[in-house]
Amino acid sequence: HGLLLLLAVLLTACGGGASTTSSDPTAGVGCDPDNAATHDECGTVIVGLTDADGDFLNYTVDVLSIELETANGRVVETLPRATRINFTDYVDLTEVVSARLIPPATYVAGTIRLDYSNAEIYVEANGDSKEAVVKDLEGNVLGQTELKIHLSDRNQLRIFKGRAALLQLDFDLAASHTVDIVPSPAEAVTEQFILAEVSPVDEKDIRVRGPLANVNVDEMTYTIALRPFHDRDGDFGRMRVHVTNDTEFEVNEEIYVGAEGLRALAAAGTGTPTVAAGTLSLAERRFTATMVLAGSSVPGFGKDAVVGNVIKRDGNFLTVRGATIVPMDRRAHFHDDVVVEIGPDTKVFRDGHRQLDLGTDAISIGQRVTIRGVQGGTPT
Repeated sequence: HGLLLLLAVLLTACGGGASTTSSDPTAGVGCDPDNAATHDECGTVIVGLTDADGDFLNYTVDVLSIELETANGRVVETLPRATRINFTDYVDLTEVVSARLIPPATYVAGTIRLDYSNAEIYVEANGDSKEAVVKDLEGNVLGQTELKIHLSDRNQLRIFKGRAALLQLDFDLAASHTVDIVPSPAEAVTEQFILAEVSPVDEKDIRVRGPLANVNVDEMTYTIALRPFHDRDGDFGRMRVHVTNDTEFEVNEEIYVGAEGLRALAAAGTGTPTVAAGTLSLAERRFTATMVLAGSSVPGFGKDAVVGNVIKRDGNFLTVRGATIVPMDRRAHFHDDVVVEIGPDTKVFRDGHRQLDLGTDAISIGQRVTIRGVQGGTPT
């Protein structure tokens, strides 16, 4: 049978970054991100990725680099290593990709490099999923490619010494792709553009992930080594997460609230995987979590996981369509339908009400679910 034990109904969006003081943007000319002795002269760019709703059920590619460029041609890299991303996961939220120290300056352009060699692209075709290939306007199947990031005069990225700024990149798959579902595989022609926004709307839903670095219960904060999406290696920068007395925690499948959750997180220890959901206030320059998962409560750590929409319920068997499977021992991948068995030991929570086990009767067709459990002997 499929996945069982713990099921969270209607998992909502999740978390982002923080920073310090302001000054003249040219004051940090001595910044060398590779030299810790100069880090006080640097600023921080928080790079977030998001998407608009569209025809794609899955759009997973490897992001090789994200570079920014100043008006005088200086180029800085904001992504320390390649990472694999499913852009359809980020229709309703922004995922923080990196928080990197860079020299204070005005950045006017950039480049994002993608690799489609091992891409997983699926579109909706007559109610079912269908594999697709992505081509350029000349009809060539994409391999490695790059998209230019253009920042208008009123939307340039100004990095100041000792401060953080948010750069949000929107792939808008619906607007940048034209899909033809007739051929097999289906064909998606891309115009290869990306929308960039500096300091987008405040209080936006954001997600931030990564292993625990430290906890400060007195200040009601913890810090992670940022590691976006389902990456299990690498350090994409440091991010401080603020919590409140109402922040919900689930640490190693135990429920806590506020400072009690921080103490449980500290007890779990350095390196414990975490996922936080919340909002980034640009005015206060702080990310505040409304929900934190840690340890075996993080999908893919300690338990297999599946994320998707319930399309059928037959007693204790659920059919989850358009599923992202996050196994413990392999990278995440897409699957059309996954059958999940639930039972008397299955716990069911709704985000925002995680102290109350709703029971399996609360699971119904149409809900989006995140399920943690143990995958059986077959891929489905």
